[in-house]
Order: sequence, then structure tokens, then C-alpha cells
Amino acid sequence: MITKNKFLIAEYIESNRENIIEKYEQNTPIKTIAELYGVSRSIIYLRLRKWGITVRKYKGTRRRKEERLVSREHYKRQFSKAFLAKQKENTRINNEHITYIKFKRSTEDQKLVDNLLSRPIIG
Repeated sequence: MITKNKFLIAEYIESNRENIIEKYEQNTPIKTIAELYGVSRSIIYLRLRKWGITVRKYKGTRRRKEERLVSREHYKRQFSKAFLAKQKENTRINNEHITYIKFKRSTEDQKLVDNLLSRPIIG
């Protein structure tokens, strides 16, 4: 049923109430019932709840997180060997030129920091 009028859809679903309940009780998935009547799954789900039918929990093909992550492996970016070699060489060159500075903490510095933290500046 292709229409945007929610009253017509509601009337159409109500007229097929017994058939929908019967199909659902025969373990037909809500998705299949919705496709059969040309409406969305949410309409069938909400109507079943309204009619007092206990709706089964979804036990479809949901996968665990690890399985989803494994299935996404083929989506990872693939870099050429030439690019990876160039990247490694650039990292090596950069590491030669970068100097790391270590700061020594003095007690005077710590006192200044403690004073700033204990008395915030309000401006």
C-alpha cells in the first residue's frame, strides 16, 4: 500500500488485523509481514503492541563487536610499498633533527603553581 495518509494506512492495517496476528504467531518476522502489506516495520510493531500481542525480541543476524571489526578489515586504507618506505625515511630524518628538552622542576616553580591553583584569578 503506497500512500502517505496515515488514516488510510491505519484502516488498512485494522482490516487485516487477524491475518497479521496469525502470521506473527506463526513466527513470521515483522519485516516480512511489513513487506507483505507494504508498510514499515514500525507500523506492524506498534500495532501488535497496541493489540496486546507480546512482541518477540529481535534475534536476527546481529554480530558481536569483534566480528564487526573483523568484517571491516577490508575497508582499511591500503598504502603502496613505495609510500610506506618514504614515510619511514621521513620519520627517521625528522627524529635526527628533533631535540627533546627535559625540564627540571624546582621548588619555587612548584610554589608558584600551588599559589595559582589555590587562589584563582577572577577577572
